[in-house]
Amino acid sequence: MLIASGCASYPKGINPVGKNKTDPYGATMKVSPKSTKTIIGELIAVNGDSLYLLGANNQIMRYHIKDIRTYVVYYGTPEKTLGWTYALLPAISISHGFWMILSIPINLIFAGGITNDVKQDMIYTNRELPIDKLSIMARFPQGLPPSVSLNEITR
Repeated sequence: MLIASGCASYPKGINPVGKNKTDPYGATMKVSPKSTKTIIGELIAVNGDSLYLLGANNQIMRYHIKDIRTYVVYYGTPEKTLGWTYALLPAISISHGFWMILSIPINLIFAGGITNDVKQDMIYTNRELPIDKLSIMARFPQGLPPSVSLNEITR
């Protein structure tokens, strides 16, 4: 029962799609336009045919959606890492006696897989989150309000 209840919850720092975010900022996004280098910034809004990112030095960048080749959205960060499992699980395996020859490699494989899965579960690519759904990850999910000037937006 304890194991099953752990599978039904989300770790701290992860907001499943469709759940309300708890901070006022947009998701961090890495955009690869067709003609320029890759840019990382906060997703501010998706308005019609344009996507707005807040980059370094609080600079707003506008990209036409048709000019974007790929993108990755980072929607959560782990508050704690699971790297400690690499040290703990082999230490526990010592109690297995002769069978630790088998249990140490198995524990290391599963610990690595779990740690990698947690990191991968916190990103969406353009294949997993289409551009028409991208606005749910923005600071302004309904588009830029007319009363907000792009020059006023900062982190």
